[in-house]
Amino acid sequence: INYIKSSLKKGNTKEDITKSLFKAGYEANVIEYHFNCIENESKKHPNLLLYLLIFFISLSIVSGIMNFILYTKQTSSQRYEEIVLESKDLCTDGKYDKSFVKLEKAIKLDEKRAFAYAIIGYCYLQQNKSAEAVLALTEAVRRYSREPLYFYRLGIAHCNLNNYNLAIPNLRRSIELNPG
Repeated sequence: INYIKSSLKKGNTKEDITKSLFKAGYEANVIEYHFNCIENESKKHPNLLLYLLIFFISLSIVSGIMNFILYTKQTSSQRYEEIVLESKDLCTDGKYDKSFVKLEKAIKLDEKRAFAYAIIGYCYLQQNKSAEAVLALTEAVRRYSREPLYFYRLGIAHCNLNNYNLAIPNLRRSIELNPG
């Protein structure tokens, strides 16, 4: 079969290959059988090369899309962190309005994360607006309940409002998350 395939690739006709094999001692029915096998094989996979090409192009496109999504997600995540940290610095410097504008941008980038809400609460605490701080910090805790600082600040905000029955559980939870 390999001889027939290589001869066909070289451009030899079926008749020339049959004559050559017949002279070499092969029987006509065996030669015909091998030609039929080759034809059936090519009918099974007539466009195998085309299918493989389409597969690899598709794989390449999907890979490119995935890389773009991962890059974009990583970039927006990094940008989110930068904006929130800048906002915290602005808040610490007493520039609350600028801080809140930046925090709104951060929330638009990723509204599921808690960090921006925690900094909003921090800014309200800095301004002695404890009721607003409670709302923002409650949202931060709802979105991420493993950060002791969120519970600590929420407890402090409740203390400022004389809500000790709400302050104590939050302060305890802060200590549980960070006993050291």
